[in-house]
Amino acid sequence: MAKKPKKKKPKADRRTEIWHEGRKLEIPVLSAPVGPETPALKLKYPSMNQAQDVEIVDYYLSAIEAVKSLAPSATSPPEMAMQRLLGVVQKNIPWDDRAAAIRALQDVCGITDPAEKTDGLILPGKATLLALVDLGDIAEKMLDADDGSGSKYMHPAHFDWIVFAREYAAQFHKRVAPHGLRELLGMMERDPYVLDIRWMAYMLATASIETGWTFRPVEEKGHGKLGKYKDKKKPKLFGKWNVKDYFLPVKVQLMAGGEATVTEHDGDQFKVLADGSDFVPLGSSGTRGAVAVNFATQTFNKPTETYAKNQGGENAYFGRGYCQVTWWDGYARAGFVLGRGLDFLLNPDLVLEPKVAYDIMSIGMRTGSIFANGFRISRFIGGNHCDYLHARQMVNGMSGAEEISKIAETFEDILMKAKSPLLAGN
Repeated sequence: MAKKPKKKKPKADRRTEIWHEGRKLEIPVLSAPVGPETPALKLKYPSMNQAQDVEIVDYYLSAIEAVKSLAPSATSPPEMAMQRLLGVVQKNIPWDDRAAAIRALQDVCGITDPAEKTDGLILPGKATLLALVDLGDIAEKMLDADDGSGSKYMHPAHFDWIVFAREYAAQFHKRVAPHGLRELLGMMERDPYVLDIRWMAYMLATASIETGWTFRPVEEKGHGKLGKYKDKKKPKLFGKWNVKDYFLPVKVQLMAGGEATVTEHDGDQFKVLADGSDFVPLGSSGTRGAVAVNFATQTFNKPTETYAKNQGGENAYFGRGYCQVTWWDGYARAGFVLGRGLDFLLNPDLVLEPKVAYDIMSIGMRTGSIFANGFRISRFIGGNHCDYLHARQMVNGMSGAEEISKIAETFEDILMKAKSPLLAGN
């Protein structure tokens, strides 16, 4: 099928390169807001809707609109970056109506900034522009390809919960599907970046194990302190303490400039940048993590005087969530990636909120930007390739990999059976 013509890409006087959704993206620098003009808005933004700015916005909207004319192939595997575009394109959005398209884009991409959302505006450098250019850039690549991409695993719509719950009970030993599972599935249905059923299956499988089949964000059992264990190779070491360093609390103090200081049990101190993106040692040395146990005496190490006298708030950064984030710098990094700054470092229990926990799991798996190993789910699952077994490396090495792999296969079957027909507006 012939492709629908698209507008010629305009030249932008300036562009800036940012990191967005796991890839580098060039964003045109708008001179003023773009959106519906009213007397009040024109008074507030006298320079709004400059011709060059409007041309840039309309170009990206037209590229997204043009994707509708592509005929997806049932056999060619999709590139994972295209999933978020396909999920949005399937919505019943009038992309050729600028004002309506801006508001619809804000809704489907979860834009919440009141400065943009209230008036349906695209502000220079803000979230709506990022979402528009992200989707438009992917649309360009699709339109330049020989044909569209598609897959039997792509499902940008809802699932039949009755069928899902029935299959869940049948395939998981008559378990009743809990409310938490329905809530988690609902967030996946609304996620414009998760369209591959196998991604959903793996996320559900991970959450099933890490939450003890409750499918609610939980605190790690034992809070990282595992007690004593018996070393089978060295029976005389029965009773040796087995702990993870991250169970030790640290003290966090917010500074006047917006950054924070972290003090660990052993006295090492660090400065965390205000956006949570990085940290640096304070003083001549410092290694993140303090040794919890003196293995020679088999006793817990006591905190240093530096730690005891520190006035910061004390928090422990053991695992929390659907797919558990650990270590204080892991919480800071999650805040940076989600645009929450130091929120999670200062209050780690925020990670127990379902939407926050879901975003950490979804964005962390998709971009490799939160969990320590840095792997993306597209490395293991995409197109005709599906490696549920080694996908565990995204989160926790290969611990529990076989069990989670088998559960993911079962969830894949359940989701495939529960697919709802794709209707306009879904």
